[in-house]
Amino acid sequence: MKNLLFVVLIALGVYAYNNNKSVVTSDDTDYVSDTTSSNVVSNEETALNEESDQEINTEKYSDESVKYFNSVATKSEFSSGKFQPHRWRKDMKIYVKGDKPDYLMNELNKIVGELNDIIKTINIKIVDDESESNFVVFFGGQSGYNEICSTSIGLTEHNYGLFVVDGGVSIGGGSMYVDTERSSTKSAKKHLLREELTQSLGLFNDTYDYPNSIFYQGWTETNEYAPIDIELISMLYN
Repeated sequence: MKNLLFVVLIALGVYAYNNNKSVVTSDDTDYVSDTTSSNVVSNEETALNEESDQEINTEKYSDESVKYFNSVATKSEFSSGKFQPHRWRKDMKIYVKGDKPDYLMNELNKIVGELNDIIKTINIKIVDDESESNFVVFFGGQSGYNEICSTSIGLTEHNYGLFVVDGGVSIGGGSMYVDTERSSTKSAKKHLLREELTQSLGLFNDTYDYPNSIFYQGWTETNEYAPIDIELISMLYN
């Protein structure tokens, strides 16, 4: 059976903005819920020892950043334990479907540019041919995204932003959406786009630790990366 991990980031709408949740389910992987697995990080102060992933080097980062990395990259709110971080190991090729308002297309290009400035191991680009893509960004209503991603059915009714990725520890593809019909402001839609796209890179969890972070659990309309966000992205990929 294909190793498949669905990661769903739920960003709630105007009636419950402070209840963002992330959901991790798995069909045949053991690193999500098995806290005795060798793939699980057991020390919150040390991000990934050599046994779990020799490619991640945290020496040049502060203890504060390493601790935050463990909170964001090795946990999800709906998993019962920690798991090995997931990341793309091939270029991410984004195809945009649905509504394409200029302000969101411009924001997407801006975010992709920022991520490429941070990440040195893969390239993220927007493609014009869906057959060349491995990730879909959908701007539109919930029913439109349900048609594209059946996994989202039942999750979009009260959720204005959501992503799904597959492929296990090495992310192989996925999709995300921003509800452009129910989100109240352009700023909110831009925030959802940045948050969902960034978390689909493998930084799945939200916390209440840093209000200016894109990974903040409460509702914000943050439209830029905090310095510690940049460190986390770099730690995962560089």
